[in-house]
Amino acid sequence: MERIKSVAIIGVGLIGGSIGLALKKADLCQNIIGIGRKEEKLQQALKLGAVDSVVTDIYFGVKKADLVIFAVPVNSIIEIATQMAPYLKMGAIVMDAGSSKEKIVRKITPSLGESEVYFVGTHPLAGSEESGIEAAKADLFERAVCVITPIAQTNEEAISVVRTLWEGIGAKVIEMSPEEHDELIAFSSHLPHIVAYSLVDLVKQQDKKILPLLASGFRDTTRIASSSPEMWRDICLSNQEQILKTISSFKRTLEKWENLVKQGNAEALTGEFEEVKKFREKI
Repeated sequence: MERIKSVAIIGVGLIGGSIGLALKKADLCQNIIGIGRKEEKLQQALKLGAVDSVVTDIYFGVKKADLVIFAVPVNSIIEIATQMAPYLKMGAIVMDAGSSKEKIVRKITPSLGESEVYFVGTHPLAGSEESGIEAAKADLFERAVCVITPIAQTNEEAISVVRTLWEGIGAKVIEMSPEEHDELIAFSSHLPHIVAYSLVDLVKQQDKKILPLLASGFRDTTRIASSSPEMWRDICLSNQEQILKTISSFKRTLEKWENLVKQGNAEALTGEFEEVKKFREKI
């Protein structure tokens, strides 16, 4: 793809900072503007080479950008994007990296479309329990899946630009509707995080004598409970319906395992463990 002249990244933490580093590594743009609220973090992003310049005024920062990338919590994306249309140049492309898609895509696409600005919803399935620009890596998206979630009003040329950009920094791109994304990601990502937080919460309520017994198995299982509370608050609120469905499904599955343990049937337990193990090894 041709190098993009100017990219503005709103939020230069783990994801935003990694996008900046990856774009520079792949030489896909001429200039990257880092936008955020905290000057200290912006200066750190500048020092690490994730961006070329920084500003705290969002609307000033996006004025000349050909591509605007949102890498902030979901609720902030909707709030800011629906108000920024008058400040964007005609023909600009806006994309996000949010973990839920239906509310974002359905609200932002029409609000920007009236101004001849094009929105494309995306979700890179990459990251870690760490947060902040300190954790950013240029290779974070290499071999990672990135989901693009177009709707009927999404501009085809904008989709092509966004797809090429994600592929250019190493991601494998797939497309699906925002609704399908939110339904599936609730099982594959949102529920596991809630389960991890729940396990830590359960142990937190126990006697402190349990602490020396929390070995690698527990730490590995609950690693993602160290993720950003603010981010997961917004995800739960933005994908509430689908997450509640997965929690109900998980309760039923947990009851099945409860019954297996209660029955004390060694053969049945072994069979279930083996079936799940086989499936896990295919992932």
